[in-house]
Amino acid sequence: PEEFEIFKQKPPYASVVKPELFPNLSEHIRHLLKKPVRPEYVRLRLTTVLRHGLQTCNLYAKLGDDKYVKVVQQGDVFDANDFARFDSKKIEFLYCKSDDATVILDRILKNMSAIAAEPTVPTPHQNMEILTANLEAVSDFNQALGFTPELQRLVQESVALSVKTVEKHPKLSELYSQMAVDPERYFASHSSLLAYLCCGIASLMHWTSDLTYYKFSLAAILHDLTLGSEELAKIDTLKA
Repeated sequence: PEEFEIFKQKPPYASVVKPELFPNLSEHIRHLLKKPVRPEYVRLRLTTVLRHGLQTCNLYAKLGDDKYVKVVQQGDVFDANDFARFDSKKIEFLYCKSDDATVILDRILKNMSAIAAEPTVPTPHQNMEILTANLEAVSDFNQALGFTPELQRLVQESVALSVKTVEKHPKLSELYSQMAVDPERYFASHSSLLAYLCCGIASLMHWTSDLTYYKFSLAAILHDLTLGSEELAKIDTLKA
């Protein structure tokens, strides 16, 4: 690499020299596949905290790179007034200890199960809001903890909700008229809307099996999941 200018500008992660390729390559791959160190704190959007009443554990505000202060005690009620208080201070995220992440995800999954058990199907607008909140949680937890079994379950529940909505409101115009991408929550609202639009187009082409809806919804919900920021998700051309 040291012989090429491009690698001086953008150093590679590693290199191997012929003829001893495979022992060194295997070592580099093993190093890449090592389980990352689990962070001490995981961020939660205020909207997620408000929606799910996440008082099942202590929540913290971030004051600096390594400094957090407890702002919500386990057992406290987090309501609209609390949301407004933090929002007025331009605080977008609160944080939980990573060990509490499973507890929070269990709470979200229980709320999803309760919604699924309701005899009436929520409106597309209501489901869009639910899916957007779910995907925000999935994105935040995935960046910190990886795609855990609990997150996989939450994605599956979200896909099921998307399919259920499309089956109830199959016309593309019906769905689109009640939805829009929220620029303040771009990643999640964009992915949710894409799931509905793909399934709406499929319905117009008479591709109406549950499996087809499931595949389209799953692809739409996961397609930007690994991107680390809203700005990356907004890029839609090579020139952007």
